[in-house]
Order: sequence, then C-alpha cells, then structure tokens
Amino acid sequence: MKIRNLFLPSIALGATFLMMTPAESTGFAVLGHSLAPLQADFRIFNNFLDAQANNNNVEHVNFPGYSGAVSALWKGAIEWSSGPHGDGSGDPHQGILGSGNSAFDPIFNGEANGVGVIGNNIISSLNQNGGSTIAFMQGGSSGWWIRFYDGDKTFADGPGTFIGFSNDDLQGVNCHEYGHALGLGHSATSAATMFGSIGGGSVSERSIHADDVAGIQSIYGDKASFATKPTISSVVNLGGQVRIVGTNFTLNNNQVWFTRLNPGSTGGTGGNPIKVTGVSSTNSETEIVVNIPATAGPGDIMVKRNSAGNESTSPAWPFDPFSVPPPIPMITNVSPASVPPLTPTGTPTVVLTGSGFAAASNLVVNSVVVGNGATPFTGSWTIDNDNQITIEMPLTGSASIVAVGLVDITFDTPGGPAAAQVEIVPVVDAALAAENTTVSLATGLNVACSAQDTDIVILEVSAVDGPTVFPGILELEIGGGDLANIFKVKRWNIGPKLWRRFETGPVTGLPFGINLYFEGLVVPAATGHSTPYESTNKVTILTAP
Repeated sequence: MKIRNLFLPSIALGATFLMMTPAESTGFAVLGHSLAPLQADFRIFNNFLDAQANNNNVEHVNFPGYSGAVSALWKGAIEWSSGPHGDGSGDPHQGILGSGNSAFDPIFNGEANGVGVIGNNIISSLNQNGGSTIAFMQGGSSGWWIRFYDGDKTFADGPGTFIGFSNDDLQGVNCHEYGHALGLGHSATSAATMFGSIGGGSVSERSIHADDVAGIQSIYGDKASFATKPTISSVVNLGGQVRIVGTNFTLNNNQVWFTRLNPGSTGGTGGNPIKVTGVSSTNSETEIVVNIPATAGPGDIMVKRNSAGNESTSPAWPFDPFSVPPPIPMITNVSPASVPPLTPTGTPTVVLTGSGFAAASNLVVNSVVVGNGATPFTGSWTIDNDNQITIEMPLTGSASIVAVGLVDITFDTPGGPAAAQVEIVPVVDAALAAENTTVSLATGLNVACSAQDTDIVILEVSAVDGPTVFPGILELEIGGGDLANIFKVKRWNIGPKLWRRFETGPVTGLPFGINLYFEGLVVPAATGHSTPYESTNKVTILTAP
C-alpha cells in the first residue's frame, strides 16, 4: 500500500512543514486559529482533471443539485457539522454524515468559477506535481483555500467504498484538509482523519474519529454545553417560500442562510451565503416560513438565531429551491359527518377523503394525539392512500374532548396542515364494547359503555348464554332465563361524557377457555328510572390464560 502525506497549512503555522509518518501514539493537535460564523461558508471549483473525479453522476437527495467531485468534496467538509446533514445519509462508508458535535457548523455555498485566492474559502485542484503530498490548506481565522495536487495524482469521487488502490479519495482527503481549515493540526492517532498520511484507495478518512471530535471540540466547544444552539428537523419547499422546523430559534431577528446559485470566484458578496435577516419564528420558536431569494440555488440552508458565536448557527440542512413543492392537503369529505361516542363494535370509524395525504403525520382529535391503538379505546388511524385516511375515533371525553358537539381533527403533511370536523351526537341506543373478544385473565379485560346523560347502567356478566325476559320489566340476552346466572360487575352513573369504562386488571378464580357474556342493564333517566328497563347489546369474551 502506498503512503502519501497530507500537507499542513503553511500560513496558519507561519512555516511550511511536511508531516511524515509518525510513530503510533494518541492525541490531536491544534494550529491556534478558529473560524467565526462568517467563515462557515465554503465553495468548490471543479477543475479536477481525471475522469475518476467526476464519474459519480448520481445525485443524492442530501446533496441536491450536484454530483461528481463537488458532491464528494461537499460531503468531506460537512462531516465536521455539529449534527446530521439532513437525515445523515449519503455515504455508504458511514451511518451519519455530520459527526463533529462541536458548536461549529459549515455551510456549502455553491460552485465557484475560479480558484480565487487565499481567504476565499474555495476548494480546487492544482495542476502540479505534489510528490508525496496530496493536498494542502493555506489560511487561518480570516479565511483559507484548499488545493489538491492533480498533476501526478488520480482523485476519485466514490461514493462507493472501493475506489481503486491507485486512486486517492476526494471525500476523505477533503475531510482531512477541512479539519486544517477549522484549526486542527495533524493527530498522532493513526486511526484519526487528521493523521498525517493516508493509504492509497483508503476511504476511512471520510468519517472523523473520536480523536478528531475531541480536537474540534477543544477549539469550538462541545455542542451539548450550548443549550440554545438551534437545530433543523425538516425543510419544505412551499413554492416561493420555505418552511423550516427545528428548535431554539429566537422569536425575532433570526437569519436564514441560503446557498448561492452563482457565487463567483473571489471574495465580496459572492463569498458569503445569501442571508435573509430580521426573520421571526412561530409555534413556540420552532417554525420559520421565509421567502426564497431569487438568487438562491441548490445546496444548504442554515438558521442563525439572534445571538453571537458559533453556537448561534444550526447545522446546515440540504435544500433545493427548484424542487417540486409537496401538494397542499385538501379534505373534500368526512364520512360519516356525525357519530356517537361508542358503537357496539367499539369506537366509531371516520373516513377522510381528499388528496395530499400520503405523508401525513401527527393526527390529533381535539388535542388528543391519536396513536396506534395500543391503549384501549384511544383510537388509531391509517393512511389508506394519498386520497384517504381512516380514523378509529378515540373515546370522547378523553383529555379536552367534549362529549357532544363538533370535534376538530388535524394532521400535518409536508405541504402544510389539514383540518376537518366531525360531530359527536347524543346516544340513541346504549352500547357496550370490549377492547378484545379474547382476553388474558392475567391482564384483565377492558369494556366501555355509552348511554344517555344521567342514565344508570349496571354492567352484568354470565357464563350462560340465552335470553332472560321479564315482560314489562327487563329483557336481557344473557342468563338463560335465570337471574341466578347473572352477576353484577359494575354500576355506572352516566354523565355528560355519555360513556364510562371498566378495567378489571388481572382476574383470578375463573377458568380459561370459556365464554363470558356481558350486557349492560340501563335504567333510563327519560322514564324517571322506572320500568321497563333498557339494555345494551351483548358482548362475548373468550377467556385465555
């Protein structure tokens, strides 16, 4: 395996120094400078000579608008981010791109049209022979540049993990050189990205080592110590505007930084991202909606909160202003439009139809988050397709849901929120429902009953099926004609929520493998609690161990 050396920055050190292969030891080194947020941007001039440097023509969603050498070099720099770049994917060699965990975050500022000068933060190739030196960085706290010796080297852009032993990995080498730009020297730890030499065909330098993380944190601090450092969790192109969701934005005077479409080759405005200033946030300082500048291009987006220091900027998030905006959700029908709080088969089902539902999330029924139905009678929901969502309604009365009246249904989509209403109507016929038709005695059973306000309901159970009828008094479907076969389980006084629930917990003393028949005897308020009594439907439950 050939070993090539990585050149330390001459201006940052004040002298040219070539790092030869050191003895095995541990420990990072620092150069004595650091970058402020105004130096967080970097540009790339793609003047690499070899076809291998640009043979990856598959654009990755986390690196929009670019492939080849630009994409590889972008990935190399962004690995030093404080957190994942987008969802962190893009390199098969590592699980997450964005592993620096310091307060500093870089932002890609597009493709330059020239190499620029030292201080322009441009990465490019140099058509000269470097001998045993692959690449170098020159500069310091006021800016830098990175050059790759392309005269006698063959650089490959990957992204696969095998690039050929005679090639040098653009992504890994740039990850090393950008570490110099950040203020790191060569590490004495051979496994570290900042180690002073690299083997031919090696891609391990793409992923920074714990020693590299310790080094960058020694310069910029551990991001965990900055409780207000902003983050981004999603970015959605709304068509002319962009919605940014995250944490730790400030109420007013945020900045949103965009990659430039045509950033130029030298300093001045071309060297800085587009900065939209004076931006307010909403939703408890977790959401920003801002107009997309006309000169923004594919690349990154970053939020800077209204404070100073590197901890004021978020990790960059991939963003393409030319991507197709997600559809705005449209609810065209709610069926049925009105439902009782409970039916004999359980909580009622409501179907929403419309469009733009495919990526729906966070469905809420009046302030109650509807999950997967793991908790009895709390409801569930499924996305049937882009045009339909089916909701098993949670029992009304949970949290702030009123028993009777209009209930709000909302959910989120990438194209925006959607809202509808369904009406909860008074109970006509009392209903009894069980969580499951087969229950474990070890965990117990869970049943619910609905009736009209101020009705009295007596939950009864029998191991004997068949009607028990006393004309003019009561008609039950259980007991087999003998009241001695029927046992009282629970008495409910129904209130304005129109339903009550009964949970037994573990049950002892009953055999398993038998059917238990439940029914509610209703003493209706409408008749002054006089006979004849009404009843609910019968529920059959099979006991299990």
